[in-house]
Amino acid sequence: MLKFGKVIDYQEHAPVWKYLESKFGAEPFDAILDCRGVQDLWLHCPKYLKKGKPLVTVGTTPKDYNFIGMVSTISIMISNMWLPTWLGGVDRPYLTAKGFPDLPGMERVARLAAEGMKVPIDSCWDLEDALKVCFDGIMRGSVLTCVVGV
Repeated sequence: MLKFGKVIDYQEHAPVWKYLESKFGAEPFDAILDCRGVQDLWLHCPKYLKKGKPLVTVGTTPKDYNFIGMVSTISIMISNMWLPTWLGGVDRPYLTAKGFPDLPGMERVARLAAEGMKVPIDSCWDLEDALKVCFDGIMRGSVLTCVVGV
């Protein structure tokens, strides 16, 4: 069973990639879940993430919330996924949490919010099994994670 040993505050340990390199470089991670969207975490992850293991992120945090900022962010994310190492890309899988809303989806979220977010839960899994299902490509739908006792 996988366990989370530590949640790292990216502000307290800025820059977080240097902290990870110094603390965990000798024993790299099997996976990294980036809930902030720190681009430098991706760029430097070979120093603390095992070869072939994924960095899962919410995406790159935009520098500006305007048209140019969004286009720049999207181009960075595409580069993270597709730029080959011989052109400076990172030799690790880059996975993003995607959410492209449509009108029926947004209406459903509004209904769920009005009902107090009574979301049906299909099943509960140990984190290790849930990750296998996600990364093996056999999952259908979405996965909601809850980390307890951190």
